Amino acid sequence: MSDYKELILFVEGLSDARFFEEIIIEQYSNQFNHIFVRPYARKVRKDRDFMNNVMVIPHMDHIIFSDLNDCPCCPQKRFEIENIINLKVKIRIVVVEPEIEAWLLAGINQNISKKLKIPYIKDTNNIKKEDFIKMISKRFDSKLDAELEILKYFDIDLAKQRNTSFKYFWNKYVKYRQSTFRT
Repeated sequence: MSDYKELILFVEGLSDARFFEEIIIEQYSNQFNHIFVRPYARKVRKDRDFMNNVMVIPHMDHIIFSDLNDCPCCPQKRFEIENIINLKVKIRIVVVEPEIEAWLLAGINQNISKKLKIPYIKDTNNIKKEDFIKMISKRFDSKLDAELEILKYFDIDLAKQRNTSFKYFWNKYVKYRQSTFRT
């Protein structure tokens, strides 16, 4: 039973959870027996005890994801998360720049953008949720509809080219995951 492993991905909200469930979990499926995606944004302080408890379980690995939002830099955002959660163990924090919507748009090419009637943005490093909502408002009835449609066509390799924080996450936590996590 010593090779039994679980991974929990703490994400900010439901949009983030959808993204990770559709795109990222599959990338870890050969390494972990179970993978959980758990939204935390609305109840960070309430989840603090839960997070502290699961992070010391020997077979449980974890990553916390947080949008950069209006924070000036990634190290500052990591510091804020560490202080809010006040974890008792060293944690992995990935900062999504600036928000998950940037990662979503990074994964669709020009043809798909045209098909979905969403403007094609070559560099998505500065796309915020509000920008995303403006881009999709004429074509989709809801943000959820747009997200689900984009996820059908999401191209990981393209996303790595168009968003530096996605590329960083991919290279550090997915591509080299064998050496990144506890053994």
